Amino acid sequence: TENPGSSQFKIAGKTLKPTMTGLADGILLEDKDVTAKTAALSVNVANESICYGYFLWNYSADADKLRNSGDLLNIRKQYFQCTNKEGKQNISAIVGPIHQGDNLLVRITLKAKTDLAHVIIDDQRPAGTEPLTSENVTVVQGDLQFRQLPRDQKTDFYILKIPKGTHTLEYKLQAVHKGLFSSGVAKAHCLFAPEVNAHSTSTSVTIKP
Repeated sequence: TENPGSSQFKIAGKTLKPTMTGLADGILLEDKDVTAKTAALSVNVANESICYGYFLWNYSADADKLRNSGDLLNIRKQYFQCTNKEGKQNISAIVGPIHQGDNLLVRITLKAKTDLAHVIIDDQRPAGTEPLTSENVTVVQGDLQFRQLPRDQKTDFYILKIPKGTHTLEYKLQAVHKGLFSSGVAKAHCLFAPEVNAHSTSTSVTIKP
């Protein structure tokens, strides 16, 4: 607030104390303690000075426990193992651990309830993997044309238009480091309509030598 000494904040029955920077402290609640009453915020100003500020909810959870979400747009991420046999590429579901040097196919499925434009996808990847393609490329897959941009910890996609319906985009990773890793989530949103957004679930990937 502009004048922290003249204001009092209460949330979940606890008084928060603003600092001289105008920032109040916070509280940490377990899932079982979060109710409708928890969201009630009380602000009291002791004098006629103007008081302004903002109030934020932050939610933390293990990535592997996140559920997918989305309304107009839904996103799902799957991993498959790629093998070559007699010159042919075979794609199979991952059963148990994979090994260093194995290739993975990442399949992202998008379901749009209406035509969408300027969609950004932020796909996190397991820390023990690296993308097979490190260059920014333009890809055409099915009805989608998109820009694929590999980053240090994720791969970004920019899709100009997504027609109503179900679409898939795919790219490949290679298992590099051994260990147990979280796949992270794939997040999507419309650049000029951020209220249209979605995220996938996360899974674990085990890589052995």
